[in-house]
Amino acid sequence: MADFLLFLGTTAVTILIFSILALSVNLQYGSAGIFNFGIVAFFMIGAYASAFVTQAGYPFVLGALAGGAFAAVAGFLISLPAINLRGDFLALATFMFAEIINILILGIPALGSSIGIAKIPSAFPGITSYNVSVAANLLLTIGVFALFYLAYRLIMVSPYGRVLKCIRENEVLAESLGKNTFRYKAQIFVLGSIMAGVDGAIYAQYLGFAGTELFTYSVTFTVYIMSIIGGSGTGAGALLGSAIYTSIQSVLLISKDAIALPIDPNNLLFIAFGLATVFILYYRPEGIIREKLRKVAFKT
Repeated sequence: MADFLLFLGTTAVTILIFSILALSVNLQYGSAGIFNFGIVAFFMIGAYASAFVTQAGYPFVLGALAGGAFAAVAGFLISLPAINLRGDFLALATFMFAEIINILILGIPALGSSIGIAKIPSAFPGITSYNVSVAANLLLTIGVFALFYLAYRLIMVSPYGRVLKCIRENEVLAESLGKNTFRYKAQIFVLGSIMAGVDGAIYAQYLGFAGTELFTYSVTFTVYIMSIIGGSGTGAGALLGSAIYTSIQSVLLISKDAIALPIDPNNLLFIAFGLATVFILYYRPEGIIREKLRKVAFKT
């Protein structure tokens, strides 16, 4: 029973960590139509920045703030030349930015190169029991997700959020109404980067390790799958998509020891969710949880 509860706890922590990352995608892509295919870069920047701060002896809170701050600066700098790009070009530019960050880390020994950074201090240094540590991390991830979800909801129901939706649906229309679309998109790009950076800090201290093999391009595609399946226009969709993906992945990894699967469980997972994504995009492009659009009645 204790092992099963531990399994549920570790799975829940993983779900929430990737829910935060999917929420940052929903904020950028779901609300403003920004195709940031380099989201993993900001996730990685947050992890490495936090690792350096906490290994220097500072508490995790400062590490998480540093992770969010460095990710915000990186997001702002990449938004200046890239944010005016449209569609595929923006996706390609941000994807290449993530690859550049990955290559830079691999080439700098001070950043751990291909070895990575080990023995990253936990957010709860006084806890020695692994079971208690998992429970503490569960509470931490719940709190951070709730905070970011509240911020997301407040943005979406505000006039600011309605401008973002207008930009998403028709940027030319938003510009014709006098809205500075560049400024709005740059702000959302930075906010999403902060979410990813803080999330990277949580991920690094939870694993006690940060290495480039954890932050590959597959993370970006996985998070977009979560967002699309759950519902890219909703905050709850981020949590649902992450829960579905992570739960099935955990079940497949466990079942491989009991059932002889014809292919690797991770490959089977990508095949299954690739087909599911195509199916959902065709029959329910809004995702499982649909965005509630505001209806306005005009008097005639």
